[in-house]
Amino acid sequence: MEDNLAAIKRTWPLSRYFDGRSYFEREKVLYQPGSKRDSRTFRAADLFEPGGAILLPVGRTRLDDVARWCKETSQPRSEIVIAAFTDADKDIDLAELLTQEQADALRKYLVDKHGIDSAGWFRTRKVAAVGFGTQVPRLKEPSAASLPSRRVDIILFTPQT
Repeated sequence: MEDNLAAIKRTWPLSRYFDGRSYFEREKVLYQPGSKRDSRTFRAADLFEPGGAILLPVGRTRLDDVARWCKETSQPRSEIVIAAFTDADKDIDLAELLTQEQADALRKYLVDKHGIDSAGWFRTRKVAAVGFGTQVPRLKEPSAASLPSRRVDIILFTPQT
């Protein structure tokens, strides 16, 4: 049944919906071999109202800086991943829902206000929003242990070809 669902998700008319929602193998979205990885990390409390996905004014200001950074450092084939995380204090299902809503809120703000999904005439840049909930990804960076558990990572992948 799981294989059938995966096949359906990759069917042409449905694939665009699931690509935008980033439902495929969440952890793999954090790794792109052959690409330069540059990221910014924010505590969730610095971006959102407590326990929610509503952006604070200071969060919007920080995202305005992120949009400038993305536009200055990205290339037309670059991809942007917005990954939201929370700690194990929450119910697993509610944590996934909350972090997905937070990631979607950031994506919507960056795309609607700053157009970071545009890569030029007739070209779009992939901007994925992924809520990890309480899942702790296997990070390869040595600084991963010092990251806050309630956070949002905005990752810019630039192909090195």
